[in-house]
This record gives sequence, C-alpha cells and structure tokens, in this order.
Amino acid sequence: MHEFLQEAMKLLQRYKLFVKKKYSKEESQSILCKLELYRSLPRDAAGLYRLVTRVTDYLTVETAEFERVRFSGRLKMLNEMRGLLELYRLENNRLFHAPQLASSALVKAIQLMTVPTAKQTSEVASQLKECALKIVQYGVEEQRESFWNALIKQVEHNETFFFPIMAYYKRCLAKQVSNLKACPRVAAELEI
Repeated sequence: MHEFLQEAMKLLQRYKLFVKKKYSKEESQSILCKLELYRSLPRDAAGLYRLVTRVTDYLTVETAEFERVRFSGRLKMLNEMRGLLELYRLENNRLFHAPQLASSALVKAIQLMTVPTAKQTSEVASQLKECALKIVQYGVEEQRESFWNALIKQVEHNETFFFPIMAYYKRCLAKQVSNLKACPRVAAELEI
C-alpha cells in the first residue's frame, strides 16, 4: 500500500496547491475546509482513501456545474484521482489493490477448475462462484476474459458442473454494466 500512500499524498498536495493558486484566499480556505484539506494529510491508507474520494466527488460536481475551467489541470487531476480510486478499494477499513485481489481469485479459480470430476462438489462450485464475483468486481478486462475462456473450456468437458457457474458469472457481469463495457467480448456473447 506504500504506492497508494505516495500517490494519494502527491495528488492531494497538488490539488491543495492548485486551489491556493487559482482561487482567492477566502475561496481557497473555504474549499480546503469543506474538503478537510486545511490541515496535514492523514498518514493512514483508509483516511487518505476517504479524502481522495471526497476530493474526487467535489471535483466531479464542480466540473459538472461550471463550464468554464478555473484552472487548466482540473480535469486531468480528476481523472488521475479516479484512476487511483479504480485501482484500490477500501472495505472494512482495509485498503487493497483491486487487480491483485482479482488475480488471486483467478489463480484460485483455475486451480479449482482442474480438480478431478469426482471431487467437483457443491463446495468447489461455491468457491468458484466467490472467485467469479471477485473477478467481476475487481478485475480488469484481461482477467475477466481469462476467467471466461477458462470456463468455456471447462464447460466443454463437464457441462453439468460448469454451466451453472458460467450462468452465475454472466449474471454478475450483467449486474455490473460498467464491467460489461470493460469486457466487450463477454458482453457481446451475453448479447447486451
């Protein structure tokens, strides 16, 4: 999480500097107070994540409200913050790198897919569904497609066991429309 801490602090410091340069003293103090950026930045990952989220939400609203740009880097900074938030997730005050979590789920799923047919139990199916959900929620296009391709191969060998898992994966993807856009091949096969 060291990378997140460094990047988040750098982005927040840059944003503070932009606000101080481009707004009047009163406006900048008001904005920084509203966003709780007027004091030193938190040193913990959860606090920084929440602060980056707050600033991103503020920039999103501010950018939507004003057609004229008060400083040239607003949209670029907003996109950088969104990119950072896409890579990391905060759950139960614990920060984790989303694609790494999806990679772990993908490796586990592939291992589970290779168990002998005699050992393909409902417990294994349940674990595969958990992996599918993590891959949908946290994975990038390549990870989602790798899981999809592995499922297709397994369905050819044991349709009875793997087809319900494939159907579950499709439902998970359908619920998360943004992931469908990020995984066009699967979306096309779902005909959405």
